[in-house]
Amino acid sequence: MRLNGTIIGILVGALVATTAGAASTPQDLCSGNPCTVTGTINVDAGSVLDFAGRDLILSTGSKLIIGAGPTPRVLTLTAKTITMAPGAQIRGFENGDLATVTLESTDGDVTMQSSGSTRSEINVKADVIDGGNIRIVSTGAAILGGRLNTSASGEDATGGTIDVQAAGNISVTQEVTSEGSGSFAGAGDISFYSTSGDILIANKVFAEGADFGGGDVTVRTDGGSITVSDLISNNGGNPDGEAGEYNLEAAVDFHLTAGAEIRGKGGAGADEDCGDGAPTYLVVGQDIIIDGLIDTKGGFQCFGGEVDATAGRDWVQNGNGKVSTATGGAFGAGGEVSIAATRSATTRQIDASSTGFGGEIIINSGLFIDVLDKLNAKATGADGIGARIVLQSCSVNVLAPDGELDSRGAFAFADFGKNTIRVSGSATLTGDMFAATENEIQHLGPPPPTLGSVDPPATYIFDPQGPPPAPAPLIPCANTCGDGSVSDPEICDDGNINSCDGCAGDCARPDDVCGDGFVECGEQCDDGNLIDGDGCESDCTPTGQNEEGVLIQGSGRKVGCQAEWLVQIATPDTTKQGVPAAKQVCIDGDTRCDADGEINSSCSVIMQPCFNVPDDDLPECDPTNRVERVILKKPLPNSKNAMDSANASSIVNSLLTLGTNVEADGAVLSAGGPIGSTLACGTPIEMVVPFSGKSGKKTFKLRTQNGSGMVGKKGQIQVKCERNTSVCGNFEVEPGETCDDGNAEACDGCFNCRTEMCGNGIVECDEQCDEGLLNGTEGVRCSATCKALAPDLRIPGGGSKGSDCMWQWSMDIGAGDVLKDKSGQGRNKQFCKDGNRLCDFDPTPGNCRVRVYGCAGGENDAIGCLAQTVDVLTLKRPKTSARRSHEIAARAEMESVFGALSSSFPANSGEICSQGMFLDIPVGEKLRMTVKTEGTNRDTDSLRLVCLP
Repeated sequence: MRLNGTIIGILVGALVATTAGAASTPQDLCSGNPCTVTGTINVDAGSVLDFAGRDLILSTGSKLIIGAGPTPRVLTLTAKTITMAPGAQIRGFENGDLATVTLESTDGDVTMQSSGSTRSEINVKADVIDGGNIRIVSTGAAILGGRLNTSASGEDATGGTIDVQAAGNISVTQEVTSEGSGSFAGAGDISFYSTSGDILIANKVFAEGADFGGGDVTVRTDGGSITVSDLISNNGGNPDGEAGEYNLEAAVDFHLTAGAEIRGKGGAGADEDCGDGAPTYLVVGQDIIIDGLIDTKGGFQCFGGEVDATAGRDWVQNGNGKVSTATGGAFGAGGEVSIAATRSATTRQIDASSTGFGGEIIINSGLFIDVLDKLNAKATGADGIGARIVLQSCSVNVLAPDGELDSRGAFAFADFGKNTIRVSGSATLTGDMFAATENEIQHLGPPPPTLGSVDPPATYIFDPQGPPPAPAPLIPCANTCGDGSVSDPEICDDGNINSCDGCAGDCARPDDVCGDGFVECGEQCDDGNLIDGDGCESDCTPTGQNEEGVLIQGSGRKVGCQAEWLVQIATPDTTKQGVPAAKQVCIDGDTRCDADGEINSSCSVIMQPCFNVPDDDLPECDPTNRVERVILKKPLPNSKNAMDSANASSIVNSLLTLGTNVEADGAVLSAGGPIGSTLACGTPIEMVVPFSGKSGKKTFKLRTQNGSGMVGKKGQIQVKCERNTSVCGNFEVEPGETCDDGNAEACDGCFNCRTEMCGNGIVECDEQCDEGLLNGTEGVRCSATCKALAPDLRIPGGGSKGSDCMWQWSMDIGAGDVLKDKSGQGRNKQFCKDGNRLCDFDPTPGNCRVRVYGCAGGENDAIGCLAQTVDVLTLKRPKTSARRSHEIAARAEMESVFGALSSSFPANSGEICSQGMFLDIPVGEKLRMTVKTEGTNRDTDSLRLVCLP
């Protein structure tokens, strides 16, 4: 029988003791039921042992040692129940590294026991390279009264993963460790997941790294509560290790007990050689109760982490319950604390202060907020920049004697250094409020008096109205968005608060509607109408230009198809027989033929030399008799006319792509073979035809010879460019115009009598780039939809090096401005200075508009990361509950762009990158983006951007 986790009865069944040889079958370990293992047994690497519905017991003092073999070295034990008695061990470190141990029960618990200082243990640590992995899967409870260790030491080492899954309760009463020690070493990830039970963390859980960073810790139950009564730590090591990420999710409650701690601090090296604190996400169905400490401080000169908590009922801080994201250093920044509670929020100490940039504290609740101790977002340095505190609820109470808001700083940017209280009902303000710029109270009821120390004096705004930057309207306490009934001020209500299902999550407007002027829910554009060809099509995709062009025949019934010119001209002149003529006229600026679209005394005509052309109008010409010699007759590369010489060089470069014999002016420019296919065209080239006076003309002529010796003497075209006499603004579409709406307004579909559209070579409206016909071609950083493509820079987002390239960031930034780590990789924290044109695409002072990209499934040799499959991409930050306008806009942009990228998944054996995203960051603000990828492995990556003055 079992008492207090210790086996004290007589173990029934055959006892098999083995000290020599190597086991490879269940019978080599034990027999009977229960099947009890004794002694020391060496097990073959690669052993998968199924005990066929029997109970498995590893008795006190027994050892299973995984033998040598190719990595990964595997031991899998499957039984009805699995019990490791006190002192039982499974070890994988004696005979090499990268051992993987799996314990799987089929009808009951997995139990690891201890008695006093005698503990059971699974140990797959590594001394040279990456640690091994431990996986426990239980159909009942997972009772972890023994130690788990997947740590790794040595340069570039990474701790292995620990993954515990159970249908019932999970209890952790002995130490769980996956640390990384040594230069550039990182910790492994640790995960506890229960489908229906409670999870108790009652001993230390370590996922601490060295200068590569801490591991991610996930604790999740879909049916119970989480209680943490000891220390969980995923610190980043010194000097510059980033802390890992916490994901804590409970269907019922989360309780951090008195004396317990969730710790995720960044490395504390000198100057900016430091690490950021841990992003910490708490999502709980009912109450979040904090009696202990959440500490996500950043290293000196770095950033504190975020604490992002969502409670289905209440957030409660009791007694000494404290949250700290404070950070030192003149360039350091306090982290962000964001609390959203459906019912109420009761706060004690929350510290997001810093010497440099103060942090932010934002609390939202449905019923009330009680502030019982200090909320601190102060910047304490002589040059410190104050941040802000925002409280929003039906009732807000800052209560004496200890309730206090502090967002002071020696300096402050617009809308910073500020405390804001948004209250729809009553407020009691007996505590103190200190700010660098303003203590603002927005209210619907009577203005609540301030009875404590308030500096500067409070300003009041009744019933705020207007779009950003004006305050958003307050929501009355009785608001019922999501109840299925439309009530003022709602525009729609579909019975939920989900966006992109026909009604926006705030019930402010219908969404997912193409033509409403709002770019949202996967739309690539939305110009407020359903007119095609005006820059945005009726399906909210950009208008494209992909004309095939027209083919101009060569001369001769039997040889005219040897060489033809493919010309981009929308309305070609024709012969009496109705075929495109060898002489074409283009009017300067006429976008139907003049590719530059400018009235500039020249026409730029896009064309391609094509060979072996199947041509129904030349039935006697055989395109299968391949051209094997091409001679450029006009213009010539060495012409004294500079324009002729330039045009000739372009033609030669296009011909050289075909791999055939190319000659010009008596010289052999390339030796090759026959042009191997029909309708084989050289690369597109731009032929320029200038003029002075009324017009000018240029002739382009090729001579060819096929395999039978037949010569095509005149594969030619003549282009005449004429002066433009059109008048823009007379409501008539004339040559050189693609539209004429009679006004000079931009982005209405017609500007300067040109249709605004992707592919016209002009960057306009919401386009990021436009290379005309080169859009979407290899080597061009502009997509077919006029979105910028990622540059070569890759920024790993922080995590285990083996999987850190599953997702990488990129951005447009000057090479000399990129912050790099010791290995030369771009750091996942970058700065852009307002007005720096290499990273700021917005000329307006006070705002940085950065362009960012995400790349999935690639590889990164610098960190030893191979290409891996990515199946799922989850955007975690900016969060859906973001309140700041730049974060809301950033999330909307990222959802759209990453949604399009995800449609190409799975991404494997080849990197795919998103289009560029323009993200606005006000001066002094920061933006953190976090995504989680799943596939071959799991990876969570963040990028932090700061806009400096």
